[in-house]
Amino acid sequence: MTTNTNLKSIYSIQKELTLISRIESLLHWDMETYMPKKGVEYRSEQLATLSKIIHELLLDNNLWTILKRLTTPGVFKKLPKKDQIVVERFYK
Repeated sequence: MTTNTNLKSIYSIQKELTLISRIESLLHWDMETYMPKKGVEYRSEQLATLSKIIHELLLDNNLWTILKRLTTPGVFKKLPKKDQIVVERFYK
């Protein structure tokens, strides 16, 4: 994979994680404000499923393979600053 392809993958994963996290936040907000009392169990299952998806995305071997490629000194130093920041955030 080229550096450009690796970066596209990282940004795609970042977008997916961001969208899922925002959905999760919305469900939490709804649970605290408008949700009927009998909906708690179902909402808890929804939130658990989203948490599981996020966890699986973050532990995916493909993600870590890409991060290892992008964090090798020769590659990382050539990345634009904004891409370095994104890669560092994932790697930490």
